[in-house]
Amino acid sequence: MGLSPMAELCLVCEGEPNSIDATILKQVFVSVLGAGISIESGGGIKGTGPIAAFLRRQRGGTVAYVNDRDYRPRDDAERAFADGQNGFLWRRHSIENYLLHPLVIRSALSRVKERFKPRANAPGWLAALPDDTDEISDMLRACAQSRAPEEACRMANHRLWKELPKSLGRIQKRNPPLDAVDDRIAPILWREALCQEVKRVSNSAAATASCMVFSRQNAIRHFDASFDEITAESYIGEMEFLIDFHGLDLLGELRLRVSPGRNALPDDRLVLGAAAEYEANPLLYGKDDFRDLANGVRALAGLGPVGGP
Repeated sequence: MGLSPMAELCLVCEGEPNSIDATILKQVFVSVLGAGISIESGGGIKGTGPIAAFLRRQRGGTVAYVNDRDYRPRDDAERAFADGQNGFLWRRHSIENYLLHPLVIRSALSRVKERFKPRANAPGWLAALPDDTDEISDMLRACAQSRAPEEACRMANHRLWKELPKSLGRIQKRNPPLDAVDDRIAPILWREALCQEVKRVSNSAAATASCMVFSRQNAIRHFDASFDEITAESYIGEMEFLIDFHGLDLLGELRLRVSPGRNALPDDRLVLGAAAEYEANPLLYGKDDFRDLANGVRALAGLGPVGGP
């Protein structure tokens, strides 16, 4: 990981240095908000917190991190914004969800058309790209309806694990531990440690298997409830799926519908479109998530907020 010069404030995001996460945060925090926060990339969700801690130790200053909400409840993100800690969650499923607003899509497609405009022999598929937000919205709704079964499965799976008692489901491979003893080289002690570890895993697996949370009936109940929720007329009509669905997968589905066989929605055009539309209307997404995140990081350092709309 290449480290940029230390600023007073730093935010670690998921992804690699040139990922959508870092690119859009730099575009918005620097060019739009002027938040005075440098952006570093932390890889996957398990890396952001440790890397933030590492940067804090190595370089000082205030270092926070932000992760995708994924399939956690929306309230989890609100709590992360309000608890005064240095870990935040996006209010939407992931950073890609912020690229899926119909106005952002229209702006990105317009930029693609502008790129080809000087050419006399512009490709024929260019004229078929939608430029009406209602048409784009209908495309997004169709994508959501197509993806609803898989999304319901993922949501239900998350809720099943959330419902599982904390004492269960903790089955993972680990090296058998051994309490501090004088003779740590005695084979009999390590043999017994292995037996105790096998017993622990077996007991945990048996208790988890017998728990009614992981019954077929409960799985069906959760799936049906999730599917009914995300296919409800109001949920689809009001485009709530833009908040909760897997953003990258939804974007992939949209790309196929907009222009099959071609990527008419490249990442760079989407990021520029999102930054431009957000700058024009900071409440584009309902709540001003980017400003709230910037202000949350600044508050950790005892600084005032960036300017509001």
